[in-house]
Amino acid sequence: LLHRMTPFEDFGAVSKAAVASILPIWTYCDAFINQTTYDGLPKLLRESPFYVDGRDFYNVLSGFIDEFFDAFEMEWCTADGHVRDEHVVAFLDAYPKAVNGPDGRQVNLMELWLGIVGESMTSKWQKYRCDGLRKGMKVLYFIVTGLHRHMGHVADLMRDPELTSPSWLEGQRAGQPRQAMQAALIAATTGYTNPKLGKNSWGFMFEGMEEAGRIQKATANFEANLDNLKKVIDSRNLGRKIPYFDMHPDFVDCSVAV
Repeated sequence: LLHRMTPFEDFGAVSKAAVASILPIWTYCDAFINQTTYDGLPKLLRESPFYVDGRDFYNVLSGFIDEFFDAFEMEWCTADGHVRDEHVVAFLDAYPKAVNGPDGRQVNLMELWLGIVGESMTSKWQKYRCDGLRKGMKVLYFIVTGLHRHMGHVADLMRDPELTSPSWLEGQRAGQPRQAMQAALIAATTGYTNPKLGKNSWGFMFEGMEEAGRIQKATANFEANLDNLKKVIDSRNLGRKIPYFDMHPDFVDCSVAV
């Protein structure tokens, strides 16, 4: 259905061109993590709700992952800071290409950005660093929650074919009717309501697992911090001409579900 609503003859070529045009992942995420990168942004961007709320949301998520990671660090990591759990190593072997595709240069740069490269890529137990793994987990979970909510929330735009459309004849006032209906159908079938981070309790997911007590405590702290963030964003929105909810815990999905 997606290729039918667009005007392109070779949708495969379009898909390849789209993938090739995507900027490396750190260009989207580094300003949330790195204070120096954030400070280097133009003032207009630094003060935008995307970064103001987004950095607060990232910090809440980061705190939860730190507590979760601390509970398993002795099991996952060696004394000198390398990953030693074979399942985590297998995950990290697949992680870069799963995120950035087959472009070897991007994969290598991403590994350096994360600080995940260990002392020896030929030794299974010295390939990856635990501090890089910790950072990589934070980046992944931020991408599939707050960042995806911001980037994937387009249905409200697509519902008006005079505003935007996937197929538009030059000189016409609005997009093509059939393609507009197909776009609306895709939006309706992929944008259904899913569990929100700030409207649910997540402790049940960790019942019975190792270190359950520590993880339950971390989850409770996470939920409390989400509640505090809701109040902060609600207060900010009172002073904004256009309220921003894409980093609000009551609107952020628990996965790439919007």
